[in-house]
Formats: sequence, C-alpha cells, structure tokens
Amino acid sequence: MASFSSEALRAWRAGDEEDARERAALIAASSGGDGGADGARGGGDDGGARASARGRRALAAAACVAALVGLGACARAHGAEMSGRERGVRAAALGGEARSGGTRRRGAPRRAAPRRAAAAAAAVGQSEAESGLVVFNEAPEYTCAKRNKALREAAYAARMGSPWTPGCHSKLGEEGCTKISDAGARLAALSDHVYVICMKCDKIVLPLQWAGKVTTVHGADIDPCYGRAAADHWHKASMSHVHALLDAVKYQYKTVTIVEEDAITVSPDRVDANAGFDIDGLEHAIKNDSSWNTVRVGYRPFFFEQQSANVPVGSTPHYACPLACKCHETTAKNACIVRENGCDMRSSDFYMIRMSQSRAIRKTVGAGSTIDMEALRNVHHQMYVLPQLSYQANLDRTREQQVNMARRFRDLCFVPKTPSDEVVQDAATAEREYEERRRKLEKRRDAREVELERARRLEARARAEAFRPPAPAPAATSEREATARVEEARDDARASGEALRRAKEEARASEAWDPNRGYKKFPNVTALFAEYDAKRARWVETKLERALTIWGEVTGGEFKTLEAFNWYYGEDLDARDGANAKSVTYMLPAVMKASAPRAVAEICEVACRIGAPRSGAIDLGDKLRAQAVAKLEEAAEFDLLEDDELETLEALRSWVVEEK
Repeated sequence: MASFSSEALRAWRAGDEEDARERAALIAASSGGDGGADGARGGGDDGGARASARGRRALAAAACVAALVGLGACARAHGAEMSGRERGVRAAALGGEARSGGTRRRGAPRRAAPRRAAAAAAAVGQSEAESGLVVFNEAPEYTCAKRNKALREAAYAARMGSPWTPGCHSKLGEEGCTKISDAGARLAALSDHVYVICMKCDKIVLPLQWAGKVTTVHGADIDPCYGRAAADHWHKASMSHVHALLDAVKYQYKTVTIVEEDAITVSPDRVDANAGFDIDGLEHAIKNDSSWNTVRVGYRPFFFEQQSANVPVGSTPHYACPLACKCHETTAKNACIVRENGCDMRSSDFYMIRMSQSRAIRKTVGAGSTIDMEALRNVHHQMYVLPQLSYQANLDRTREQQVNMARRFRDLCFVPKTPSDEVVQDAATAEREYEERRRKLEKRRDAREVELERARRLEARARAEAFRPPAPAPAATSEREATARVEEARDDARASGEALRRAKEEARASEAWDPNRGYKKFPNVTALFAEYDAKRARWVETKLERALTIWGEVTGGEFKTLEAFNWYYGEDLDARDGANAKSVTYMLPAVMKASAPRAVAEICEVACRIGAPRSGAIDLGDKLRAQAVAKLEEAAEFDLLEDDELETLEALRSWVVEEK
C-alpha cells in the first residue's frame, strides 16, 4: 500500500511540474511576437511527447486509485475534524482576526483524471453557496492581498513587540475612535461574519457582540493586488468589498455583514424619538424571513437627489417614489422590502448580504462598476431598516440632508399591506383603514417637514446672531484719517449706486422685462442691489467712526471702533431687529457728556438725515432729541458748527416739531 501510494504521488507531482512548464511556455509564446509564435509551434511537437509521458504516468497512478480511495475516506474524516477545530479556535479570539489559522485550499488541476479524483477527495465541503459543491480556487489577487496582510502584520509585530489585533489603538482611548451603536452591533452580529472595510483599522471600537467573527479588510493590502492602484476611491473601495466576499466564499459563510469605516451608526431614538424602534422584532424578521437578499442598515435614496437637482433654483421640488423603489411592509415594524431590482439606492456603508448574491456582485464590480451602483442595484428583495441607522461621514451631503432623504424614503416609498394581504372580510372597512393610515402618514410627513424647516430657520438665526463680524479696520487715530475713510466710502457708495441705476434702466428697457416680476429675472441687478447696500452701510459706519474719533480727541481717551457699542459691522441700521439703531442711541448720550458738538452732529446726521434704508429716521426718543438740539444750539451760538452740521441741527429741530 505504501509503495503504491508513493509511486502515485511521484507520478502526480511530476505531472504538476510538467503542467507548470507547459503553461509557462504557452504564456511566453502568446506574448512574444513572431519569435514567440515559432517557439509555440516548436513547443507543439514537444507537447505531444510530454502528453504521452503524462499518459503513461497517469496509467501508473491509476493502479493506485483503489488504495487512495480508502486513504481519501480517512482524509475526509480527519479534514472535517480539523476544520471544526480551526473554527473553534477562531471563535475563541475576542476582537482578533477570526481566521489567523486558516489554511489555503487549492483547486484541482484541470488535467489527468487521477489527480482530479484525489483533489476532490481532499476538498470535500469547500463550496460556494451559490453554485453547489465546487472547489474554491484562490485567485491570484486574493492570495496577493492575504500576503500583503501577513507582511504588514508581521512588520507591526516586529516594531511593537506584540501581534496586531483590530480595534481601537488611539492614544485618546475610545474617544478617538469610531464606535458602533448598540443597534448596529446587534444587527451585524446576526450574520455569520463581519467584515470592516478600512484604511485606519486601528481607529474602530469593535463591539463585544462581534467577538471571534470580525475581519478587517485593509485598503493598503487590497489596492496593489486587484488592479486598482490608479483608480478612484470608489472603485478601490469596491474591490475591498469583492475581497471580503471572496474570503466569505472560502470559509463557507452563508451571510456576512460589511461595514465601512466612515459609517456613523446612531441609536434609533436619535433619528426619530417617536419611532418606537423594535429591535427584537427586527432581529426575528431577519433570522426567520428567508426572502431577503440584503439588509440595508445604511442607504442613500439617490433618486430623490436627482429629482431635487432637476428643479430650477428657487423652486420647490416635487418628490415621488419610483415604482422600482416601493418598499413593502414586512412582519417587522421597523423594516420593509423592495422586491424589484433597479432602484437607484446608493451607499454601501453598512449592509448584510446572503452569499447567494456574491458571484453576481463580484462579476459586476469586476466589470468596472462600483459596489453601490450597478452591483447592489441589481439585487432584488432588499430589506431596508426603518429608520436608517447608519450614515456616511465622508459624503457630499450633510448628516441632516441624509436624515431628511431617508425619512422621505420611509414616507413616500413605504407600502402598507393591502386589504388582501390582511385577509380582511369587510372590503369597505379595509379600504377606509387603508386611506386613514395613508392620510396619517402624509400628515406626519408634512408636520415633520414643517418642524424641520422651523428648526433649521431657528438654528440659522441663532448662528447668525451669534456671529459678530469684526471691524474692517482699526480705529482711526485722527480726524483727518477718519475723514479720508468717510470720503472713500462715500465715493464707493455713489459709484455703486450709479452702476445700479444703469443696470435697472437696462433691465426695464429689455424685452425680458416683466413689471409683475420686477428685477427677479435679472441676477446682475440683484447682485448690484446687495453691493450698494453693503457700500452704503460702510459709508454710515465711517461717519459714526469719525464721530468716535472726534470724541476720543476731545476726551484724550482711547480711540474706539463701533464694536464698543455692540455694533454689527456690514449690516444696516434695520438689521437684527434694529440692533445697530439701538447702538446709535447708546452712542449719542455717551458723546454728549464731552464737549464734542461736532461728534454729536455727526451722529444726529446719521439718525435723522440718513436713517435706515427701509424704516427711515431712528427714533431717539423725545428726551434724547431735546438734549441733542440743546447741545448743538449751544455750539452754534459760539460758531463751532460747519454748514452741514447746521443743516443737521435744522433737520433735528423740524423733526422734533413734527413729532410734537
């Protein structure tokens, strides 16, 4: 028996070596031009002799097949025992790579029947879920990535003195790492294995529920091996998903969860406090509903974004759910299933998948697509978690925009069970209940959108009120410097006003002019309006700054900007509920305490002659106006006022008389 076995193994090994030499020769011939063609032809003659030799060796090996069959049965039993032992070792490692002790499985050579029989006997049980009992042949890309991973981890161990393990290694502790919410951890743990796609694999807090069943897929290991070294980020990331699926095929997992490192998982009550999330019911549905092919914890309804992008600026988009994206009610309260494929639902940051879909997805990505476009889009019967529990950190949409789109998907695409589904006896009652539920969903959606819009306005207003722009320039230290600023700002405002006047005339003379719409169709006029308002506001600011400069020269104190009186630079007197107008009423009594009548006149000119663009003169109050008039009249008696300042006094007097 031993001699027969030795002879068969020698024949088998010789055949392998001969096969390898022949393949190398054929490859060289196919890529070597004319010379290669000649070599291929010459090699054809030698190939016949080699084939005859292999035939003789195969015949010799066939004599030992009967003996090897018995040995193969022993090998199967021993292999099954070792496979179970390896899985036990992998499951015992908390947070560690779950397959550190896995062995490479080789496929059967394509030639020589004796070799195929022996290889098949040694590879029992190594199959892909989607194609029955087949041998897993490691692709060179997969082997290359595994080798890179081993080299990287060996370098880490040599450098740090301890083996590398996935998880949080930040100096800041868990605060410096990405955390997975409890709901996200529980859902992912329902699968046979969890793959984390990452570039910073040491910045993720791995949940305890994933102990012994998590593998990190490092992009640096994948990119050089899968022919995507020069590709963009999305194609590189997609090949990492392909590698994870290949790994799952090798280890015969039925379901796997794939999580990207930029996935932000949240607690359900943070998304919708009134949702009443039933995590137990969702887990039960995932485990017992065999109809789903994927469970999408994170997703991006891209079809809504396209509908919004096609709407003209200033118009309100009308959102509608495509037929392929209708999501039907399931037994779980917080899930629905899109039965058809073709729904343009993007994002692959967090999803569970049955391995029956692995081959089609790998083929689509290998053809040049990305994982979250054609690949996942072609899958039918996808379950979506409601509300969405995972969002992307690195996306051209804010977290709030992602939440809004997910809610819109739930509100517009969710299809409740019909009366026939519920087996309701009374059709009229069923229809009434259906309509009532639909109206409630619409009201809830409308109320939520109104509340969100109100919250956005309040938040924007709070941010605007909290921001106070700094002064454009330091405080002037002399009246001459302040006057130069006033004249420059005045000239700028006049030039801007003239440009605005000409643009308005041209707009009114054009064929596109519509009196009912005014200047809304002319963006250049709108821009000039904003520019003129800004120039005018700056001119008013320079006049008030000159008043403070004169005041500072008289008192010998510190020269101040308008910030000393809570002024909002860059805005007119009406802005922020008249905050700048109130600043003028604070400024005037402070200046009147000193002997600075010209400063008083400057402030009064802004208050009563220039005023605000919309509301006009500033209400100084009877007492303050009377004090200002008395102060200026006293200065006029001693001939301390210029002509324009005397005009301000007259305007202030007439204003007081009109008010009385």
